[in-house]
Amino acid sequence: MSRDGGQCPQCPALRRQNAELLHRIDFLRALLAQLVGGIRSTITFIETEQETPSGPPRRVPAAIHQRLTYIAEQSEGKRIR
Repeated sequence: MSRDGGQCPQCPALRRQNAELLHRIDFLRALLAQLVGGIRSTITFIETEQETPSGPPRRVPAAIHQRLTYIAEQSEGKRIR
């Protein structure tokens, strides 16, 4: 409400903007969590391959490249889960 007792004309617009910003924040949090999860998974893969290789070492860089490409494409919206 305004000082004179009338309705504030900006309040509905501000509430809509606030809701939109909160929606965007939620989207970015989910995206960041997805990226961090993918990176952590890749780190775990690298550590596991160093301790107990699942194949020839020459295949590891390609596997890492594939994982990171997938994560990047997913974050860019090119891949949907």
